[in-house]
Amino acid sequence: MNLETLLEQWAAKAEVETVLERIVGRITVPACATLVAHGKAIVTIVDANGSSERVRAVYGLKADVRVAGNDDVVLPKSDLVLIHGGVPEGDWKGAFATLAKLAVKLVIVVADNPLAWPAQARSFMARMRGTNGSNGTNGHTAWGKTAELAPVLWEMGRVREHAFLDVPPLGVRSPKLAPRLAPRHAFVIDVAPRTPQARRRLRLGV
Repeated sequence: MNLETLLEQWAAKAEVETVLERIVGRITVPACATLVAHGKAIVTIVDANGSSERVRAVYGLKADVRVAGNDDVVLPKSDLVLIHGGVPEGDWKGAFATLAKLAVKLVIVVADNPLAWPAQARSFMARMRGTNGSNGTNGHTAWGKTAELAPVLWEMGRVREHAFLDVPPLGVRSPKLAPRLAPRHAFVIDVAPRTPQARRRLRLGV
């Protein structure tokens, strides 16, 4: 499974019409092209040194692109909030919590998979070179580890699914190897209100 397929499946399940996409990193590819093709409204936030042009090349010239820390002061509530890309800088837990408050139905977080053999090999080589192993990640060597992410995700809502993405053919044939081969790990969090009273408050906007 890839991220585009996961998004399409959950967008259909949750009847998603609006998406707030947070792209982390300069080279991260926009992930909502299929949803754009289906007529969903997408607002995309990129890093200050990210590429708005790359987003518009994928989504169209009229794509709504905001720059983090500059044009994202007022962001819309959206059915789905998607966070994906590289390792976030600074207080990523606080940033994620702020974005999650804008989600009406779902939050999907995609992180690097530190259990994958290639990631472990890079970390090992970094240690051998005497560096901190962050590879430009501002010291977030534990980024992507479930133990680090889980408390933050469960504060957002109920984790409905987790999936390893872009598993190579060997991992598809041998599912037990998927956690060691997949470069990315995705988490789907349900933030929809659970009680009738909470659903009514949401519907009335109070």
